[in-house]
This record gives sequence, C-alpha cells and structure tokens, in this order.
Amino acid sequence: MMNAMNKVLHDCIPEIMMPFSDDILVMGFHMEERDETVDDRGCLDLIANHIFDCAKVLQKLENAGLTLFGE
Repeated sequence: MMNAMNKVLHDCIPEIMMPFSDDILVMGFHMEERDETVDDRGCLDLIANHIFDCAKVLQKLENAGLTLFGE
C-alpha cells in the first residue's frame, strides 16, 4: 500500500504531505512563513492554502481509485 501511495502522491512529497504506513500527514505552515492575510471570504490565507492542499491530496487518491477509512 505504501508503494501505491508513494506513486500516486509523489509530486506532493514532502512539500505538501508525507504518507506513512497507516496515515497521511498533510503539512501545515512553517512559523517563519506564517501569513495572517485574510482573503475576500474572511478566511486566513494559510487556512485556505491548507484546505487546498488537503483537497489536492484527496483528489489524487480518488483519481487513483484509493479509498480512506477511519475507525
């Protein structure tokens, strides 16, 4: 399974996320890069960027036919 995740998500590693054997860690921001700019919806850019990164990872998994499940 790790090989499949590494193959599907290779262009996101390590800048956006890191896959582990039973988990996918989506990176946040670095404190030195913290940007408190608010977009036109009233959302901090760093939050909007994180949501975008999460959506990108989930879309790649979906496109590859991989699924996630939780307990």
